Amino acid sequence: MIKPPGNSFLWANLIGPDAPKVSDRILYVGIIPSMLVIFGVVNLLKRNQLKNRSIHASFLIMGLFCLIFAFGPRVIINKDQYHLPFYLLLQLPGFSGTRVPLRFAILIYLALGVAIATAFFFLEKKHYGLKRIIVLGIGMLFMLEYLSFPLEFKRFPDNGYCPPVYQWLAKQQPGPIIEIPLGSLDFRGKIFAELPDWASWESEYQYYSRFHFFPMMNGYSGFFPPLHYLMTSKYDTIEQLPIIKAAGVKYIIYHKIHHTPEIIQENITEITESGFRKAYEKNGVTVFKNTTSGNLPYFSFLEANLSISDDQQFPALSSISVKMTYGGKTSLVLFENIVQINWYQNNNLLRTDRAYLLMNYPIVRPNDTFNIVCNTPENPGSYKLQLIFHGNVTIAKTVEVL
Repeated sequence: MIKPPGNSFLWANLIGPDAPKVSDRILYVGIIPSMLVIFGVVNLLKRNQLKNRSIHASFLIMGLFCLIFAFGPRVIINKDQYHLPFYLLLQLPGFSGTRVPLRFAILIYLALGVAIATAFFFLEKKHYGLKRIIVLGIGMLFMLEYLSFPLEFKRFPDNGYCPPVYQWLAKQQPGPIIEIPLGSLDFRGKIFAELPDWASWESEYQYYSRFHFFPMMNGYSGFFPPLHYLMTSKYDTIEQLPIIKAAGVKYIIYHKIHHTPEIIQENITEITESGFRKAYEKNGVTVFKNTTSGNLPYFSFLEANLSISDDQQFPALSSISVKMTYGGKTSLVLFENIVQINWYQNNNLLRTDRAYLLMNYPIVRPNDTFNIVCNTPENPGSYKLQLIFHGNVTIAKTVEVL
């Protein structure tokens, strides 16, 4: 809310490289608008010259509540996590799909507009003879501060054009597909790391999926299948093909235009040797079909018979690594690596955290070990550490905090 985004025409050059990237997680109100909002609110509270003050006050209260919602479901203060009102909305159908709580900014700006209009009302009352100059001057400052560089967009044909590969795919037997290369997204969920065309790649895959409607392992914006979070931006067939096969992918659509001839040949060799055969090739796109049957089962704590190491005494406010061991007899594939961590004391929930399973490979084999890093509570005592995976499968262990 304080630092303007990097596409600001006025502030980008002044801030320099420290300007935050353009993001839908940045709520920048502006200096001039903020001053007007403060002026309008103060005068609204001090004076009684405005008709329908209750309506103006209602907009301000709405803006305040939406501002709180915009911070999301929780906030961390001094390593302690506190639930915010938006957490209650997540329990309702529909709101759980909200990717960015900052969507409430629309209502925030509406409330700010009412406050700014109130400020102009009092400015005209106080400086009636100068109102035209004031309105013109402030309006120009408004435009200058909100002026921004336009974002780049990818254009698609608007005449119903469908590339030949998707025309062919629509006539095939339905099955899960994956289009490669993937965007720049590693298993920690970091996007836009190295490839500037990531958004155009994935948006193109999604756009043309309307011609076949096959299940996709690709994702875009705030919605990615769990498999997507385990894939890297650089398609390495040696590491990724077992994951693709385990997920039951039937077709691999390989857009070769993004790779050098050496990488193309290497990838084609690895794909064909792993049980996929070439089924289509045209205009720089090759489609491979899975010729094998049988998928690895999904991973869950219940099936894995996991156990926590015996070292259960830890200092307060310390980072601990909980060692997990997979005790199953068959290999499993892990399509999601986020774990919810709950700390209980006397059956009361004290804190909820989220952590990543630290592992080198998403396919879990018998006797494989991996870790979960979390922070202990600040007060000494006996706690129940509960790990929740896939929403409903849990294990718990008693932990002593010194």
